[in-house]
Amino acid sequence: MSRTPDPVANLVDPSGQTASRAATIFGSARRAVNRIAETFSIETLSDDRSTSASNESSVVLYGQFDSKRFLTCGDAGQVALFSAAHAADRFGFPLQDFDLVMIPHHGSRSNVGPTVLNRLFGFPMIFPEQRFTAVVSASEQDPDHPRRVVLNAFKRRGGYWQTTEDGAFQYRSDLPLHAGYSPVDEKPFFDMVED
Repeated sequence: MSRTPDPVANLVDPSGQTASRAATIFGSARRAVNRIAETFSIETLSDDRSTSASNESSVVLYGQFDSKRFLTCGDAGQVALFSAAHAADRFGFPLQDFDLVMIPHHGSRSNVGPTVLNRLFGFPMIFPEQRFTAVVSASEQDPDHPRRVVLNAFKRRGGYWQTTEDGAFQYRSDLPLHAGYSPVDEKPFFDMVED
């Protein structure tokens, strides 16, 4: 069975807006009301969510080029990420020492929890210092991703996060900046996140 919803872009409500646009506006308003406070010492991300079996079948890829370590997580959830951490231990690959990490499933809170993040990246720091770059692939048109609670969780663990919502960017090491690119600004810690 396909997980792709039926298109609704051609349906128009009485106000003249497309149904999908109206749903987006309603969903954004609902999410704006359901926010809770976070601080660097108070994390509200939980371990009690899960994702689909197809997401848990995603490939988790560890790579090392020269001295740089990379972790790409695809759409993996907590089960797949724990399995990858156990495999890394068996093969002697170091955890908690990455240079570049792809945040799973567009920054969904259903795919990560504090326990697996602690295992992979270390425990939260009260005064986080940048230890790695965390990239989330997310569309500007998707108001549900990335979740602020997930971005905060990575930041607590030293992740200097970036999102493709802001446009194309490059990750480089010991190379000159390509023409048309400029250094990116540090992203914020959010004091209000999704409930």
